[in-house]
Amino acid sequence: MLGESLANRMGGPNRWSDCCTVVLDLCVALPLLACSHVPKSVSPAASSTISIANAPLPSASAGSTHSCMVKSDRTIACWGDGESGQTAAQPGKFLSVSAGGHHTCGLKTDGTVACWGSNSDVHGNPIGQSTPPSANFASVSAGDWHTCGVKTDGAVACWGSNEYGQATAPLGTFSSVSADAYHACAVKTDASVICWGAGGPGSELAPNYGQATPPAERFLSVSAGGFHTCGLRTDGTVVCWGWNKDDAATPPAGKFEQVSAGLRYACGLRPGGTIVCWGWNRFGQAAPPPGEFKSVDAGGWHTCGVKKDDSVVCWGNNERGQTTTP
Repeated sequence: MLGESLANRMGGPNRWSDCCTVVLDLCVALPLLACSHVPKSVSPAASSTISIANAPLPSASAGSTHSCMVKSDRTIACWGDGESGQTAAQPGKFLSVSAGGHHTCGLKTDGTVACWGSNSDVHGNPIGQSTPPSANFASVSAGDWHTCGVKTDGAVACWGSNEYGQATAPLGTFSSVSADAYHACAVKTDASVICWGAGGPGSELAPNYGQATPPAERFLSVSAGGFHTCGLRTDGTVVCWGWNKDDAATPPAGKFEQVSAGLRYACGLRPGGTIVCWGWNRFGQAAPPPGEFKSVDAGGWHTCGVKKDDSVVCWGNNERGQTTTP
């Protein structure tokens, strides 16, 4: 966690000895909406327009130890660990929701972002991950200790912890952004991906596994995971980079419509609606149930998906009730 050594983060005392103490929400940030189904074709210019008609319902997001969904009436419901207030959803109508480590952020129908839950680091020091700037946004992605969003003018804004440079967004025009604990990645309007924070080229900041060093290819979407990142290429295939522990950065071959990177694992949505996951599976988070899905979101130790019948299902670790949907 913030301020701790990498050794403590990777193997220090915690309730699960073989996993990181820092768990992140990793939502695929898509044009217009975070945590939603990737359209078969993406128009880069779409990020400048907020449209309720383009916002799929319901949508679901898996965080560290909690989950949230946008319901059919566009209100938000959250469940699981609410110790920091991350499940106490704000009232109002929302286009999307992103569950982070200990906080949650949602994109409201008026284009503003609302966040709730922890606004400090593990030591109680205020860092501002739940204090979004006053601006109009097209998407939002809550990481562990910071948050990023694409504004309606295509610029990326980040707020919260900047210990590894993860809240220092680059200049440019973007169609989507995805935040995790120590790095963030975004798709530019030319379909290239740029990342910042720990794991970038020449970075000496731990943890550095190359998770912020994307290949020079064209992408539809990108998802920042714990210490790896996955991207959906324009040809529908998936490539991942960074830490390959448990083969988390080794996706299967074939076509996908969406990819979501979690902590040491990732999941992808096939064109036929089935979900395929790879990597760490200690709690069953990489063992999706059968059925046809519209979207998938990989979190820390659990995963959530929206089925084609609009039901939301979650699987994996349920110690805090994060897979018990309302």
